[in-house]
Amino acid sequence: MDFLERKRDRRMRDLSYRIAYFWEDYDPYGFRDAMDTWETLDDAIQRAADYAYSEMRSGNFNQLIHEIYDDDMDGLPELKAEMDSIISDLKRLQSPSAKLISKNPLKLKRRK
Repeated sequence: MDFLERKRDRRMRDLSYRIAYFWEDYDPYGFRDAMDTWETLDDAIQRAADYAYSEMRSGNFNQLIHEIYDDDMDGLPELKAEMDSIISDLKRLQSPSAKLISKNPLKLKRRK
């Protein structure tokens, strides 16, 4: 893994935690309801971050954007700002991913 790949991977890991904390802030009761028995909040955050990171590594940026986006956040300006920032970062990370896959000698196609 070269420097640029490591840098991109680090950005994805950092963003995966932002996504996990966003989900917890956005719907704290639903987030806690989804926790496994005896699972701590830190464990649930880690599991959510692992899921988001895995989706990004698989190229499923649009799936994450779909899971994060909510057009009805009028009364929550701080949360809406974080949602918009996360989506913007996902779109920025998605662009280089598409270029890397298109240069793949095996001609693999991206999932939609």
